[in-house]
Amino acid sequence: KAANDKARAQIEGFKAQTGRMELQVKAAETGVKINTEKIEAFGKQLDNTEKIINITSVGKFAREEIKQSGAISK
Repeated sequence: KAANDKARAQIEGFKAQTGRMELQVKAAETGVKINTEKIEAFGKQLDNTEKIINITSVGKFAREEIKQSGAISK
């Protein structure tokens, strides 16, 4: 009986350790997913900022061209 109890305790300990390891892996995977999503969002933000800068630059260039052509007196 003592041997069975000891074996059962070892099995339960192994199951508990395995369960903890599975949770740690899931937590790590979740952390990686969150970081990936943050990086992707930041990349999109940079892309949008670049587009805004380009649009602003094109607008300034166009206004300068129009001014130089004499179409606008300002």
